[in-house]
Amino acid sequence: MTSTLIWAPAVGASLTMTTSATDYLLLAIDGTGPVAATPLTAKGPGQPGTSALDIVVPSRIVNAQVYLLGTDLANLWTLRAAVSSAMAQEPVPSGGTLALGLLTFKRGGAAADLEIPAIPNSVALLMPATAGTGKMAADLEWLCPYPFWRATLDTTVTIATASTPTAVANTGDALTPPVIRIYGDLTLVTVTNLTTGQAFQIGGQIASGDYVEINTTPGQKSVMYWTGGVGTNYLSNLNVAIDDLFQLAVGANSCQFVASATGGSGARDVVFTYRPKARGV
Repeated sequence: MTSTLIWAPAVGASLTMTTSATDYLLLAIDGTGPVAATPLTAKGPGQPGTSALDIVVPSRIVNAQVYLLGTDLANLWTLRAAVSSAMAQEPVPSGGTLALGLLTFKRGGAAADLEIPAIPNSVALLMPATAGTGKMAADLEWLCPYPFWRATLDTTVTIATASTPTAVANTGDALTPPVIRIYGDLTLVTVTNLTTGQAFQIGGQIASGDYVEINTTPGQKSVMYWTGGVGTNYLSNLNVAIDDLFQLAVGANSCQFVASATGGSGARDVVFTYRPKARGV
């Protein structure tokens, strides 16, 4: 069974490492397990002990040990240059945001493929031998700001009828934020996760052919109204009294929507799109 690690940088060509390669031979991959939470504490002058302030989950660090297998010295230099290029982080101006690449781990067999956004953290490369053919060791490391792996393919669940509880399964082992689209013609729509009791309500009318898209990802939450391919901020129509843009709990989730009025045309349904997350591999 072959396992494959693919690094796709934000800029430049991808790098593919496998356990049966003839160029980039994957020997080991570390940093795939759970990431431990870290307590934040503070200590005042003369204070015995410390005060707990918060608990954070730090970034994940993934490390790969690889052999570069060259047919000759020139080929080894070519392989080495490709690794150097793939692991070079594109600079950004002060205050800018680093562009994330993507690590994909294909475990082989029946195991599902997983991915995680990342940036290069370090690379250690030896100099090629001066004669003959052979192999050259490389140690590659990535920093993953979001510590959970995720599925490489979207899961989509459609709730076709109002007031009809529908199963929305989170097959991962961590909370998973869905992107939820509400298609018109609908008015005053409430979407509820009956399993957790969480809900949100979108006011106003969503016209036939239009939809409202709700991104529930922490740090990226948004409510947008889309018509004719043009999106408009619709956050002001989120009812502040019912505004829990929920994530999916691990396992089974029973979700439904209700609307105060439905029109005579349009899809008139609610669609969940998400990628289950994994705490470790």
